[in-house]
Amino acid sequence: MSKNYVGRQSLTMHFDHPAGEKVFIDYAGKKLHVTDPDTGEYVPAEVFVATLGCSQYTYVEATYSQKKPDFIQSCRRMLEFFGGVPRVIVPDNLRSAVTKGSKYSPVINETFETFAEHYNTTILPTRPRQPREKSLVEGAVRQVYQRIYTELHGKVFLSLESLNQALAPLVNKYNDYALRGEESRREQFETLERSTLLALPELPYLLMSVKVCTVMKNTHIYLGEDKHYYSVPHQYMGKKVKVLYNDNRVEIYHHYHPIAKHSRDLRKHKYTTSQEHLAGNHQYVSGWSSEFFAGEGNKISPEVGTFLAKLMEAIPHPEQGYRSCLGILNLSRKAGPQRISGACKRAAEYGVYTYSMIMQILSKNLDSIPFADEQLDESSQMPEHHNIRGNKYFS
Repeated sequence: MSKNYVGRQSLTMHFDHPAGEKVFIDYAGKKLHVTDPDTGEYVPAEVFVATLGCSQYTYVEATYSQKKPDFIQSCRRMLEFFGGVPRVIVPDNLRSAVTKGSKYSPVINETFETFAEHYNTTILPTRPRQPREKSLVEGAVRQVYQRIYTELHGKVFLSLESLNQALAPLVNKYNDYALRGEESRREQFETLERSTLLALPELPYLLMSVKVCTVMKNTHIYLGEDKHYYSVPHQYMGKKVKVLYNDNRVEIYHHYHPIAKHSRDLRKHKYTTSQEHLAGNHQYVSGWSSEFFAGEGNKISPEVGTFLAKLMEAIPHPEQGYRSCLGILNLSRKAGPQRISGACKRAAEYGVYTYSMIMQILSKNLDSIPFADEQLDESSQMPEHHNIRGNKYFS
């Protein structure tokens, strides 16, 4: 092997970072501390450090952990501090950023990836065991130790908020230091880099919970946390989809492609449906509700309208209730409005609001017994639940 080849293996390349291109992020190895006001115990605080590649303008904050919620919120506040978005975010291979490190094809944490999509930027982790690729931020961390940590020595902070309040002016002071007798980081940022950053989106990123669901035959997914249903385009029926949601919205993806977005609705056993998601023969379902069926029942008689409203109140699943209401409305066409009204009135006396009860009352002709003169024993008043096929009204 030639000496020239061996020599080439230790060569390094100097990287000039164009303005607005990259921000390098990492956590300091040395932690700060918050003092528990009740116990006096020291609670360690992680220190998040971010520096822009061109100007080396730096952001620093403390959090209780490096876990995903803290990490994502630190990244959000970092971009708000810069007032814009660099085209690339370069993290170390921490678990909150990278699910699987790789020299050639790292797997980005899914939540961090959606964060990047929201801000129209790209995640480019440093390669494992390549310390030179994060030398800029590691240099910033060393400077933070020297110029910020020393200012905090001996001070007591009783909350994370008070620690960050103390950090903020020190970070500003750090960015105002002149670099080797030249412009400060802030001056370089203002003259070279601020105008090159991408604009922040109108709304900040909100951390999303993630759940995998299967699209049901009614073209909805069921979000179990809220017991609520959200529609997706009918062509995804039976497919597994990924549901991302927070306090305000629900987003549904199939193979990382967004297929539906809804405002989050906390009403239990209700449906949120976009008309265009439904196949042509199912679109009429989107207008169904308790009020709709009560209105259809009232067209027959008040007794039927009241019964259908009570049925929808008692049923645990809306779709099941819709089917029962449809069944009763269909019975009215077979047995006639007078008989279905009597059956609903009789079932209401029993306090049983089901399709099967209406069927049994009609089968036993209990709707024909005068209500004022009814003198039935207990067994005849409450019909048993049994098969009534063969009845002349339902054969």
